[in-house]
Amino acid sequence: MLVLLLAFTLDRLFGEPKRFHPLVGFGYLASRIETKFNTVESFKIAGGAFAVTLLCVTPALLSYLLSQLLQQYFWLVDILIVYLAIGFSSLLLHSSRVKKALDNDGLNAAQEQVAMMVSRDTARMDEEQVASAAIESTLENGSDSTYAVVFWYTLGGAPAVVFYRLANTLDAMWGYRTKRYEKFGKASARVDDVLNFLPAHITAIFYAFSGNTRKAFDSWKNHARLLASPNGGPVMSSGAGSLNLKLGGPAYYHGEITHKPYFGGEKPPTSADIKRANKLVTRSLICWLLLAALFALTYEALS
Repeated sequence: MLVLLLAFTLDRLFGEPKRFHPLVGFGYLASRIETKFNTVESFKIAGGAFAVTLLCVTPALLSYLLSQLLQQYFWLVDILIVYLAIGFSSLLLHSSRVKKALDNDGLNAAQEQVAMMVSRDTARMDEEQVASAAIESTLENGSDSTYAVVFWYTLGGAPAVVFYRLANTLDAMWGYRTKRYEKFGKASARVDDVLNFLPAHITAIFYAFSGNTRKAFDSWKNHARLLASPNGGPVMSSGAGSLNLKLGGPAYYHGEITHKPYFGGEKPPTSADIKRANKLVTRSLICWLLLAALFALTYEALS
């Protein structure tokens, strides 16, 4: 608990590292490896699996060995790793910038800001679609970039966090159903799905109890299966229902329209709802930290 609290304190005070983030270097290394192994058609699935193993297991083992080497000072490494793995303050900052742009700077500025949060084309978005995209990203990435880190640190310490965060990064890079990544990215997508299954469903529960509980569970029941991601579906549908917001709908990707379903509640999103979404993910973070504390106390009592 001390490690988690200190890591989140660092994140609140300093945010993400300004000059160099290890995940940026990791992304560069992953891109180099992908160009080497994503070449021969018959080897793409195996090559992707090998790349995931190499890039995720090796750093996790190194973090374990470093902790063993430092012995009683292992917690210093843990704080640094958890701090670098979470993206909570950055998530709230990006969404707040979208809100500020919608309120003060106009639609074009808001489109530019939300483009930093989502992979869809933003140039054709209206204000409602910009707000929706920002809220969807906040809800989903709250689970991926923050709550899952708390979950895996609580269960497996720093090595589990390293493995999870790197696997999640690879899925963000390779987990696309395109000609280039359909086969090569299959392993990273499956690993990320498995690692996020429990954190995502617990997050959906916390979202539900942090807002409009009835609408959250109704949306989860009726809409989660309509969304493409097995983990993002429960998270976003529950969060949207909790906020009573109608999110989703058609979106443009690489110049082509994708007819995504609507989900959540009844109210169309506005810039003010971005702030409500930030408050929802903050309340859910408190729930996660309390759950981690309960787990730690139970473990101590039983050991």
